[in-house]
Amino acid sequence: ATLTGEQTQIIEGFGAAHPGGARYVILGWQNLPFHARALLASPIGCLIVDEAHHAASYKRGTIADGATKRAPMTRTGAIAALAKAAARVYELTATPIPDRLRGLWGQLDLMSPGGWGSFWRWCIAYCDAHEGQYGGLDTNGITTERIPELRGRVAFYSHRVAREEARRYLPAKRRVVLRIPINEQSRVRDAGLEREIKEALTGERPKSLLSAQLAHAAAKKRPAVAELLADIVNPGGNAVVFTSRRRDVVALEKAARKACPKATVWAADGATP
Repeated sequence: ATLTGEQTQIIEGFGAAHPGGARYVILGWQNLPFHARALLASPIGCLIVDEAHHAASYKRGTIADGATKRAPMTRTGAIAALAKAAARVYELTATPIPDRLRGLWGQLDLMSPGGWGSFWRWCIAYCDAHEGQYGGLDTNGITTERIPELRGRVAFYSHRVAREEARRYLPAKRRVVLRIPINEQSRVRDAGLEREIKEALTGERPKSLLSAQLAHAAAKKRPAVAELLADIVNPGGNAVVFTSRRRDVVALEKAARKACPKATVWAADGATP
């Protein structure tokens, strides 16, 4: 069903917005921390969390008083606060464990706040948590002998749709690989991305370097994507482009408008409901 009418409010952006008398409120993950206080001011009968794996972090934080320019808390902290206040919580995700098993705790804690114990105790039980080489707890593992127990507990809370079942309702996938020559990639220069790579190389966060390198590699594909869009859209066709990086969304929107001047271009990122 499509929610329309005066009872539905879509919250966009990061400025102050109050649900008022709306029965249904819709907003994205990116702007959730900025509106958590206003949402908590009204009773929450049901909380539906799409892409629930974004709540994988165990770091919650608290809601700060007063208005600030930055988000007053993390998005996992905001969604956790809403989950505690909600009478019912439903979560949807196709990737409940996108990286490490430890990421499952945050999602389970949303459905049953406090019911799964603390993050650290949960990791000791199911992630073979032990003292790391340089101190602290290493939570990257799996306690193999307790996985059947974990599956049984999770099954009580969840409904799983097998990949084969989901594919029955989707059109056949056609995958075409387009290889871009190195000399074509070198046409793109992004000073901001190159600066991020240099900063990551001098820092102590390997993940930051990987992220910057992936963003730089994605940026080099923009001209080829724009040319492909022109070939498809200008003769009268339609096209959808997916990218995981907000910076690419903005850049590709500008490139698409330039390459396809007569076409209607719509772009959305994590802050767009």
